[in-house]
Amino acid sequence: MTENRIKRKMRVLSICNLKGGVGKTTTAVNLAGILATDFGKRVLVIDNDQQGNASQFFQVFHPDNIGTAEILCLENEIDDCIKKTSNPNIDVVPANMNLAAANHDLISRTSGMPTQIRLREALKQVAEDYDFAIIDNGPNLEVSFINAIVSSDDFIIPVKIDKYSFYGISTLMDQIQDMSYWKPHINFVGCLVTMQHSGNQLENEGVEWLAGGHASTGNQRYKIMNTKIKYSPRVNDTTFGSELITVLSGRSQAARNYKELAAEYLEFVANNAVDDTARV
Repeated sequence: MTENRIKRKMRVLSICNLKGGVGKTTTAVNLAGILATDFGKRVLVIDNDQQGNASQFFQVFHPDNIGTAEILCLENEIDDCIKKTSNPNIDVVPANMNLAAANHDLISRTSGMPTQIRLREALKQVAEDYDFAIIDNGPNLEVSFINAIVSSDDFIIPVKIDKYSFYGISTLMDQIQDMSYWKPHINFVGCLVTMQHSGNQLENEGVEWLAGGHASTGNQRYKIMNTKIKYSPRVNDTTFGSELITVLSGRSQAARNYKELAAEYLEFVANNAVDDTARV
């Protein structure tokens, strides 16, 4: 991939939340798929979760694969780790349990390239090959997540509205703010409400609570994206069939919602410049 590159300006997006089960991977893979298929964008998916769910979705998972872990440990170049998928516009940097070991090992490494910027520096090597890189993050604050944020121009927080939905959002936002030495600026696209049940009053109140902020409880005000992903059992089916929701159930409300998400994000990109300021 080092020859005949076409000049591009790759935009990097992190999908993140410290809570599991909120639709991070589903959002990452479907957004990547729609950007690639409906909008003709070249997309690189970075699997940054040791469970390797995004890798499994795109059928490039193997426990012996080199990928995100080896990039962070400076053991392999990113070009060597990229896997092709059945979609000609989507490539994947896979992950597996090697990432857990890498996070542990990187904590004690003090020599060589700073551990916080290794993914960012790797992505610079392929920035002319893709329009977007989408990072699917695990629910943690480990070194791999720090690398994702330092690498990213934008981030989205998927949120499932239930009694535990707000746990960790303030901690996540605080941690991202604490990374400002390495990442002076990053665009918060917003909280993406997922698995929403239409007409559920409690969920509607939850969205209002999240967006409005309440001084009495210390809750902050968070930006909510216009797009809401409606609940659909067909979304769960996509993980078993490794099919985008737009392919498996193209007429479903969820499929329409994910298309709306892609359009909303592209509009956000058009209206929000990237700050290229970076620490060295």
